[in-house]
Formats: sequence, C-alpha cells, structure tokens
Amino acid sequence: MRELNSILKRNSQIIMKVLSFRLFLSAVITLGSLLVFHKLRIKVTLRLKFPVPKESAISLFYLQGPKYQYDSN
Repeated sequence: MRELNSILKRNSQIIMKVLSFRLFLSAVITLGSLLVFHKLRIKVTLRLKFPVPKESAISLFYLQGPKYQYDSN
C-alpha cells in the first residue's frame, strides 16, 4: 500500500510539473502574440495617421542624388 501511495504521489508530482509547464508555455505564447498584434496595430494606425507616399524615399534619392560623389581620377 505504501509503495502504491508513493508511486501515485510521484506521478501526481510529475503531472503537476507537466501541467504547470504547459500553463507557463501557453501564457508565454499568448503574451507574445498579444505583443506582436499590438506592434502591428501601432504600425497600421501610424500609417493611417501619417500616410507616406510609396515613391517618396526613391524620389528623394533621385532628386538629391547620391550623397557622396567620387572623383573618377
């Protein structure tokens, strides 16, 4: 009876460790996904508030030219 009791106690400890690890893992995954969605939402709202033309960076580069012009000598 004692041996059975100790086996059940050990098994319950293992089960509790596994369940607590799964709970911790699901909490980490949930918080990580919430953080990612929050960052994406911030990016989307910033783009909606301050729309940037698609060709702005390219046109600025071509209008200003390269910053450093090397001599051909």
